[in-house]
Parts: sequence; C-alpha cells; structure tokens
Amino acid sequence: MVWTDQKKAQAAVELAVFGAILVFVLGTIVRTSVGNSYTQNENFKAMRMAMLLSWQGSESSKGLGAAANTAHNTASILFIEDRLSPDFNKYGDVDRNAYIAQGSGSFSYEMLYPLDVGEAANNLPIMDVYINGMHFPFTTASYVTNQIHRPGDASDPGAPAACGSDGPYEFPKDYPITQAQCLQNQCLRNEREWVGTGSTQYKLFYTMAANGTNQFFTSPPDCTSTNSTACKDKALSLTLTTSDPVRGTTYTNPNGEMMYDLLRTGDAAAVDVQFPYDGSSPIRNDVAWQWAATAGTSAAMIGLDATNNQYPTYDIDGRLKEVTIYGISRDQATGDPIVTYEDYQGGDIDSSWDTNSCGPKAGLQNNSQILTFTKDGTYLEVREGKMYNPETGQEVRSINQRNSIDVIQRTIQLSNNTGRFCSGTTPLPCVGGAPSCPNDPNPVEVCVNGTGDTCFNGANAAKTCYDTVSNIIYVRSRLEDRRGNFWMTNASGQLQVQ
Repeated sequence: MVWTDQKKAQAAVELAVFGAILVFVLGTIVRTSVGNSYTQNENFKAMRMAMLLSWQGSESSKGLGAAANTAHNTASILFIEDRLSPDFNKYGDVDRNAYIAQGSGSFSYEMLYPLDVGEAANNLPIMDVYINGMHFPFTTASYVTNQIHRPGDASDPGAPAACGSDGPYEFPKDYPITQAQCLQNQCLRNEREWVGTGSTQYKLFYTMAANGTNQFFTSPPDCTSTNSTACKDKALSLTLTTSDPVRGTTYTNPNGEMMYDLLRTGDAAAVDVQFPYDGSSPIRNDVAWQWAATAGTSAAMIGLDATNNQYPTYDIDGRLKEVTIYGISRDQATGDPIVTYEDYQGGDIDSSWDTNSCGPKAGLQNNSQILTFTKDGTYLEVREGKMYNPETGQEVRSINQRNSIDVIQRTIQLSNNTGRFCSGTTPLPCVGGAPSCPNDPNPVEVCVNGTGDTCFNGANAAKTCYDTVSNIIYVRSRLEDRRGNFWMTNASGQLQVQ
C-alpha cells in the first residue's frame, strides 16, 4: 500500500514537472513563431514598397522632360515597428519588441538616367524611413549654387575670419576632431588652393585619380586658354607654389608632395615621412590613389558638357568630398567661379559621412526609450469573478484590462537643416512645403530652436519634435495599449441547484 502511494506521488510530481516543461516549450514555440512572422512580414513589406517606389519613379521619368522625377529610381526603405511580444503569463504580454527591416529596389533600365540642368532639383535621391506608421522622407543630397570666394575677398562673409587668425592648420591624431577644427581646416584648404595672381588667378578643383596615371602640369600651368586638355585632371606642377593667406607662408611642390597630401594639410615633410620620396621620381610606390587638379575656370576646362550629358565630379571647396557639377560661370566683378552642383553632403542625411565630415554621424541613433502613461490613473485593472453562476451555468475565472499609452522615443540625427520639415519654429503641413499632402502629412509636430521651448518640456515631451539647433528629430511613437483578457469556463450541463 505504501509502495503504491509512492508511485502515485511520483507520477503526480513527474506529471507536474513535465507538464510545466511542455507548457514552457509550447509557449516558446508560439512566441518564436509569432516573432518570426512579424520579422518576415516587415522584410516583405520593405522589399515590396522599395520595388513599387522604384517602378513608379522610373515610369514617371518617361518622356516628361523637366517634370521627370527619378528620386526613387533607387529606392531605400527602412521600416521600424514596435509590436507586442506574445507571452504565456496570466495577465498577457507585457513587452514590446522592435522589428526592423530594410529594403531597396532599382529598375536598372533607368539607373543611369541622364539629367539635364533643369531636372536635377527634382531628382534628388530620397531615403524613406517609416517608424510605427510615421513617414520621414529624407533627402541624401541637395542642389545648390555656390560662389567660391578667393582669398581675402571682402564679399565673402565667412573668410578669412572663419578660418581663424593663426591656425593651426593640422589634424590632431586623436580623431574625431572638433567641429570648429574641421570647419577651420575646410576653410583653410579653400583659401590656399588658388593659383596665380591678378587676372590669371584661378581656383583648383580636385578629383581622386589612380596613382601615377596623370601627367604633370606644365610650369607654370597655362589654364587661361580654351584648351581643356592642358589643365584637366592633371598632377600638380613640380614648380607650383601656393600661398597660405592665414599664416602668410607659401607652399611649393618640388617633389610632388601635393599629389600625395591626401588630407591636403600643406605639410610636405609629413608626406615625405608617410610616403617616402626616393629622390628620382615624384611618383610614390605603394600608394593606391593621388589627388589630381583642374583649373576651375570654365565648363570646357573642367570637362562639363551639358549637351552630351557629361557632368564631372570634383572637390571644389576643400571638404575632401566630390560633388557633381551641372553648371559653372564667373562673377563679373570678382572673377570668382559660381558653381551649380549636386551636393551629396548637403541633404537631410549625409550618407558619405566619415571622420573628415564636420558634424556627428547622421541617421537613426542606437539609443531609444519607452515611457508609459496611464489612462484615467489605471495601469492594470484585475477583477476576479464568481466561481460559479447558477443562473447562466458559467464559471468566470478572471478579467483584466490594461489602459495605457506607451511612448517610444527614438532619435534621428540629421546632417543639415534643409528647411523641409520646419519653417523657423513652425512645422510645415507637408514635408518640403508641398501645397497638399492628404495621405502623408509632415510627421514633425513641434519645432524648437533652443531659445524657448525644448523637446522635453511638458507640452512637447510626447510629441515628435525637431531641434533645429542640434539637428535632431526626437520621434515619439504614441501607441495606445488597451489589451485585456477574459477567462471563462463553460459549466453548462453540470449539476444545478434547484
């Protein structure tokens, strides 16, 4: 008898243990399956939308001339959705998981669509970001007209004072450098990369070229004629001398150091240490690329031919980043070049960011926060019902309901304030200032400039807010959570009290 009772007890314990394990395994399978379903759904959604946008963009460019819009020829989509994570505890799921998917699509027959000058402004590439249903269309380039001022030009509002009075013109070893140092170095590069004097003075445009493939300029380079082959994409003359207007010094190029001064700091000794000069040829071994220079004087000099859709790329302002040039002219009073170009660093987000960029790395940041606000002062309501109701024949176990709002905050660092989301401290109705956007309004609800309200005061804490000083968008997803559970056991047909 005792032995039998022991076996019953052992069987009950084993049943309880393995039953709990079985429930846990089943719960894990369900949770994993639902999570995989969410992930697959996001991936398919991103891929389908990217292909659809690319097709729509390529179709709109057919035969429309200046009205063409190929901003989505190569579409890039980022989806972020915070979904409830299924759980097997009594009071339901309590966690949210972020599901992130990215898709891209290109219709290749329009991939190399040649643009005319009038079309470029309508064809800036756009990256679409969707966060819990909010759509953020970010440009990754801008179309601008810029006058490149010569050293000491009084009409230049930023030079030479913006470069500082005494330098230093150098890059510290501990990257990243400060924004002020970065801007100073860009300004100094632009100031010192002018060649010649008087009416023969011109600005050098730079492009990256394979090492040893470019012939040297003549000494001195004659870039005032219409012979574009004399000055386009050439290595700098060995006798070339440029001046540093801030430090009051000159920099000569006797051994070709300018070609291999990859950051263009003007330090010949440092170049010779990094890439040794053997005393015979200025070409340095074991170097993949070098800077080639072109006189920025006319369309013919830089190889610009709009008729044949030939638009060259150059670094024109000392940023060490190339732009695509669509037009060039000269100021009649000063002789400064006026350049119209597509700036790949001038959009909402600079996708070419590196340690030489002046500003923080743009894009979706890693930090995020979840805040919960209760509705009517109730976070979780739990009611235990009657064990048995003889009138209905039902046995009610429990009811719970959660009335709350989860505010999920993410930050998106922008590279530039392009004015597409805010006009001062007023949010635009539509991104980019479009006259109407019934199906896709501006997701930014509040704009602040750091002088009054902030994105974290009481009125703005739960709203999507753009700080135009730091160029940060605080995305606040307000997700209402009204989930509940109702457990009921059918007791009909059981014994009833008469």
